[in-house]
Amino acid sequence: MKTKFLLFIFALIFSIASLRAAGFTVDGIAYYITSSSSPYTVEVNSKSPKYTGDVIIPEYVTYNSITYSVTTIGPWAFYECDGLTSVTIPNSVTSIWSYAFYGCTGLILVSIPNSVTYIEGTVFENCTGLTSITIPNSITSIGECAFWGCTGLTSLTIPYSVTVIGERAFNGCGGLINVDSANPNYSSLDGVLFNKTQTALIQCPISKIGSYIIPNSVTSIGNGAFRNCANLTSVSIPNSLTSIEYGAFYGCSGLTSVTIPNLVSSIGGAAFSGCSGLTSIYADPAAPVDFGENGGVFYGVDKAACTLYVPVGSKSLYEATDQWKEFENIVEHISSGIEGKTVYSAVSLTPNPATAFFILQGLTKETCMDIFDISGKKILNKTVQPDEKISVERWIKGTYVVKVNGKTGKLLVK
Repeated sequence: MKTKFLLFIFALIFSIASLRAAGFTVDGIAYYITSSSSPYTVEVNSKSPKYTGDVIIPEYVTYNSITYSVTTIGPWAFYECDGLTSVTIPNSVTSIWSYAFYGCTGLILVSIPNSVTYIEGTVFENCTGLTSITIPNSITSIGECAFWGCTGLTSLTIPYSVTVIGERAFNGCGGLINVDSANPNYSSLDGVLFNKTQTALIQCPISKIGSYIIPNSVTSIGNGAFRNCANLTSVSIPNSLTSIEYGAFYGCSGLTSVTIPNLVSSIGGAAFSGCSGLTSIYADPAAPVDFGENGGVFYGVDKAACTLYVPVGSKSLYEATDQWKEFENIVEHISSGIEGKTVYSAVSLTPNPATAFFILQGLTKETCMDIFDISGKKILNKTVQPDEKISVERWIKGTYVVKVNGKTGKLLVK
């Protein structure tokens, strides 16, 4: 019985291999026959040696007196064809399979016809030479990791027709992301991709530099949202945030400080992995977030050099919780942040008390600033320039907390 079963399996494998081999090559392009009866169809297949230069795929191809319609770009068809520079795809093509152009590092130009409705996952992953691509209005869905690692993209526009975007679809993309304002499910702001209501931050391009302020509406930071944004030096996270997903800040080596707001209850694995520049982390939740099986949250962070600041009375809890307890310096602080006058290295608030304006004296570059009232409620966040005058003329007289790059100071307004 076992012998008959094995013979059946071998025969099945042989028949599939034979069917797959039912192909041909015309004008340097390899095809696999997907329908050998009318209507006759083929898909573009991989070949050896690999494709190079400019490839123009025809709508129809004739072989042995039979004319076939080219309807599909098969899986791995142009896989790691690093000598490929451009591909023209005809309107007869309705499907482009996963990994079709994976690793085509020399690919500069590719056109997606209006006949295609779905971009499969990983189709253009690691096409580092791709500088621009037009997503037609026919596309309704973009799969996981579809454009992962396309560092050369200078801009990307998502049309109104796209209603589903898979996780990490644009991880590592260099260009700013723009979404058609008529899109029902997604939006963009300053080149960053959000859901329509901007409660979920989906992707920040790696071209972002300096300081970035996350909108106050955001409650979640998505999978790999800031992955490898190594040129970001500070990110202001709103108090509305409740979750930080897997690898959200992976590889953000330029960050020196980060604040985890007190409403955050979920942090995914590798969320801050590779953030080697961190010197301070402000964890505002009174009870430390339990990472469960989410490992490597702070992998690559120097636990001896980076100070973990926690709310007063919480130090023992953090010292007893996995991953948090790896930090050698855990210091209690007041969550509202009143810690004196000095802010961000040599920066100081002047004049202090202030009546008309104040300056963050000593700033040498653009950075994010948060202002809190004495109860700890954030009333302002903005990007400030060196020597910029911040007006307080309409502020209610009293004490405020100024937070810059993770450090805080007290400002008296009279």
